[in-house]
Amino acid sequence: GRDDLLKIYSKANVAVEVMKYNLERELAFTTRTIEYLWCGMPVLYNNYSEISDHIREYNAGWAIDPNSDKEIAETLDEIFSKPELVKEKGQNAQKLVQDRFTWDKTILPLLDFIRNPSIQKELHPLKSPIVTRASYLNPSGKFVDIAVNAMSSHYQQEVIVPAENIDRIEIPVCLSKRGEYGSNAKLEVTVTGKSKLKKETFAFDQLPENGRIGINLPFYKLPKGGETLKLEFNFIAPAGEELLLRGMPIAQYPFVAAKQAFRASDMMDSNASAEAIAVSFVAGSSEFYRYAVLFNRAVGMLKSGQHKRLLNALKWRTIVLFDRLSAKVMGRA
Repeated sequence: GRDDLLKIYSKANVAVEVMKYNLERELAFTTRTIEYLWCGMPVLYNNYSEISDHIREYNAGWAIDPNSDKEIAETLDEIFSKPELVKEKGQNAQKLVQDRFTWDKTILPLLDFIRNPSIQKELHPLKSPIVTRASYLNPSGKFVDIAVNAMSSHYQQEVIVPAENIDRIEIPVCLSKRGEYGSNAKLEVTVTGKSKLKKETFAFDQLPENGRIGINLPFYKLPKGGETLKLEFNFIAPAGEELLLRGMPIAQYPFVAAKQAFRASDMMDSNASAEAIAVSFVAGSSEFYRYAVLFNRAVGMLKSGQHKRLLNALKWRTIVLFDRLSAKVMGRA
């Protein structure tokens, strides 16, 4: 239980904040967690909140699925078998707070605004990236393992692209059974939007035992936010080979319930099933996408007669580009 976890982890100088998902916990920014990090205690935290991203980026603890007993057990083993890792993560925790959450970085901007309040003009951007919550990019909640083998080798899954500039799709996989001819097995994944975007083939002996495989989408035809993609999974393997895909019992946005029911692994409740495969979306940093947004914005300004605003924007960006080039030239000199 949670109380037992608290007692166990307190002996290892690790703070525990692993709780089952709900919307309040996803949106909350827990002050006590920041205090743990400030004291140099790495935290065992959930994987669905805003703080989770900071913990992962700084390697300041463990951001795990609170519904996965296996993941919790593996993390527990790692904590007690690698005290040097706990110490390293504790140092990273303090660095995270020093870089982002000290009083001068969190409170002073608010005080400055209170001392010198100002009202900005209302802006109406013509085009900009769609902002989406992390829970839409990385599914959370209850999961089941879907068994994929020679008897059930082909699956289709539709997903709605939850944001602009999504350039990678990741699929959670786990090896269940590896037969005598494992090296001959393979998993084919095809991603189709308005046209075929990408097809990848993964050899069975190259798949992670418990991890993710990724499909990088071509930068010149990234899907738009709101567009529906179809993912096709084709597992080619002799009898005896089996692969597990992580699935969701109930398909929630941005997932679309598949036409066929996914059968759960024999290791789970035989009555369990999944409506969707729990893929994740990765937002890219493509310069091509950025320039495309700027170009479309400029065209929109011209069409709406905002010539003066466009000239001011071009003037400002010219100054910024000049400063960047000057900095590079001075650096080389």
